[in-house]
Amino acid sequence: MLSCKLILYGKRSLKHLRSATDFKSYRSASNSSSSSGNKEKMSNKIYTQKRIIKRDRLLGSIKPFINEKCDTPESNVIAYYLCKLLNLQILKNAYENIGCKVLYKEPYLYVESCEYFNQQDSSGVFFKNGCVVIWNMKKNNITKFLHFCKSHININETIETYDFEELEVQNVNNKSYVNNSIIYLSSNNYRTTDKISFSFGLLSAVRLNNLEKKIENKLLLENNNIEILKKKIKSTNLDLLSKQLFTSKITLHNLRYELNIEQDILDVPEALWELEYQKKLFLNILNIFDIKQRVDLLNHRLTWTFDYLNSFLDYVNQKHSSRLERIIIIIIGLELMLGVMQMINTVGFVSLQ
Repeated sequence: MLSCKLILYGKRSLKHLRSATDFKSYRSASNSSSSSGNKEKMSNKIYTQKRIIKRDRLLGSIKPFINEKCDTPESNVIAYYLCKLLNLQILKNAYENIGCKVLYKEPYLYVESCEYFNQQDSSGVFFKNGCVVIWNMKKNNITKFLHFCKSHININETIETYDFEELEVQNVNNKSYVNNSIIYLSSNNYRTTDKISFSFGLLSAVRLNNLEKKIENKLLLENNNIEILKKKIKSTNLDLLSKQLFTSKITLHNLRYELNIEQDILDVPEALWELEYQKKLFLNILNIFDIKQRVDLLNHRLTWTFDYLNSFLDYVNQKHSSRLERIIIIIIGLELMLGVMQMINTVGFVSLQ
């Protein structure tokens, strides 16, 4: 009887132990699921915050200078290519000293107009490689704006002598966009960032204008040189002719390098890599000026001239080889004649003996 009671008591204890174990495992599972849920919520919250921060990132924001006593803004933007490197740090200090608000981040310097230039709601964007983009400024104030730092830029008296591009600009309350070659510029916090993005596109346009003229002049000169070399093809100095052709090929190589690598005309600027919408604004400006098609056309012209020079150089090398072959044949003939003469002399000497 006692043994039966002990067995029954042991079974009840084991049952209670199992239920307690199940309860603990249930609590630990619920705690782990709740903690994983909290972690997931936290990660989602952090991810959302990161996305918001990335979406709201700006290159900078400078409020426009407004003074009713100053000249009203023009509805245009003009980009000039000055063909010389600019010291942005010196320009920054110069404009800050007269009260202009500036934003300096390599490779650009954004300068807002001030009372000194008698111009309101306008700005200029300077680029290190020698380009300046002027927004909403009257022509006489542009001259004053640039000649203020003439000692640092060393520009000509007449700004019109430089390569330039001009577009119409209209203000809008929503996002900036481009339509029918007109820039619709936002009035919100993105205004400064969008101006800089558009300015990068105008920079590519004026640089390509300058490079097109340079390449066209070089190609014209090289074609004239080829015509002159054609007349010299019958000359005896083929080595000099080959050297001139090699020099022309080096010139074309340098032009191709400058067009496709050094100038970075088609590349999206590093400052816009994380700004998807501003990247589209930059590409829209490139489309207005047909930048890609013009670069492809210049590459095609360079390739054609390069192939023509190669064909001409091959012909010169062939003539050079033919001349060497003739010289070798003559030398062999002379050696044979000398050998025959020596053999005749030997035979004659033997017969006399």
